[in-house]
Amino acid sequence: DIVLCQIVPEATTQQQLLEGGEVDLAGTIPTQNLTSFDNNPDYKVYREKSFFNYVGFFNTLKKPLDNPMVRQALSYAIPYKDIIDIAVTGLGTQSRGPVPEGVWPWSDKVSQYSYDLTKAKDLLKQAGYPNGGFPIRLTLASENPAENLFAPLIKDSFSQIGVDVTIEPILFSQQWEQAKADPAKAQDMFLLLYWPTY
Repeated sequence: DIVLCQIVPEATTQQQLLEGGEVDLAGTIPTQNLTSFDNNPDYKVYREKSFFNYVGFFNTLKKPLDNPMVRQALSYAIPYKDIIDIAVTGLGTQSRGPVPEGVWPWSDKVSQYSYDLTKAKDLLKQAGYPNGGFPIRLTLASENPAENLFAPLIKDSFSQIGVDVTIEPILFSQQWEQAKADPAKAQDMFLLLYWPTY
């Protein structure tokens, strides 16, 4: 007769509540722990496509990210497959734009970047940064475990094209306020867990 929903942001806490018998359903379990439920007859695991996307925003009002070729170069230097394999243990696909699959106007006709460090280096050279040579301050929501796993992958890859990334985990609310403030002082790159709000 009654369905009681609790908002529990931490996936680990959701798992503990489920295993402790305090809840009947958990919407998010740490991806690295999902397999422990697969062969346990006390649980039923459902894997469905989600309406969530991870998005990386560039501060286009700040040098050198005001140059489209620099942004393209960095987009070619993002290790998409590693992010999917490591940060979400294979439970994802590379997105096609900001709209998740299954939500209008998603389309498989939208092009995707591929991981191509040679192309990234060439674009940086064309943009006037032949060896990279500039820093990027990347912020992420400290409360998001997946972002904490894949930000170092971006840092490592960008270092291979001469771009030095400083990772700054902060609360999402602080990250959002920085992004809306003076562009000259805002972060260079902003990782965001996005879902359609339109």
